[in-house]
Amino acid sequence: MEPQVKPQIIAHRGASGEAPENTMAAFDAAWLAGADGIECDLRLTRDGVVVAMHDATARRTTGDPRPISHITWNELQKLDAGRWKGAAFVGVGVPTLHEILTSVPTNKLCVLELKEGERLVERVAVTLQEIGSVNCEITLIGFDYQTIREARRCIPHVRALWLFADYKDIPRTAKQTIGAWLSERVREADLHGLDLGFSRHLTPKLVADLKANGCDVFTYTINTRARFRRCLEAAVDAITTDFPRRWLSEG
Repeated sequence: MEPQVKPQIIAHRGASGEAPENTMAAFDAAWLAGADGIECDLRLTRDGVVVAMHDATARRTTGDPRPISHITWNELQKLDAGRWKGAAFVGVGVPTLHEILTSVPTNKLCVLELKEGERLVERVAVTLQEIGSVNCEITLIGFDYQTIREARRCIPHVRALWLFADYKDIPRTAKQTIGAWLSERVREADLHGLDLGFSRHLTPKLVADLKANGCDVFTYTINTRARFRRCLEAAVDAITTDFPRRWLSEG
């Protein structure tokens, strides 16, 4: 049975299926498609500016082989992060967190994935303080448990979810109680829930168990109709996809 309330549709790195990922072009495309939110990856430049970039180096999206941590913001601004996606995107640059947050429409969701540790958390906190109030809802996510725990401590007014996909890492004694094990990890870090990688474990029972323990449940990255229908059946709270336009009329 499908849920009464449809899940939010979150554009993965923006509408990255049709525009260069983690750029304003992709985020703008997501809003034009009617997405409920965007997701972006955050890293630090050499001089401590928080920017949107998935990979540790700039090679794949800009051609520059250097790590982001070795590139200053002034240098990064000169790189082309759109050409690789097609001629229509030549000249598209790498945005800062400040630029992204101040462009999100009112009452929309901005999901920020922390790709690095404590120093990035501190700089994100400073950036949020510098911006002041924003009209959007912010959610922090991260794979590293200690990092997202630290983010929750340092930025207590923002929702924080643990990105989780490595079910094989759950202790063998807990294999029959995945929901209970995950819920306990959420409680220990005072988090709001989980952002789960799609797998056979993503079932209506698991999601129901997590929600019964007060957890928000997001999932990623959903790009096929079969997976989308599975997510609807499981009644997740949000679906992250490269193609937000594809799913906005589904369900």
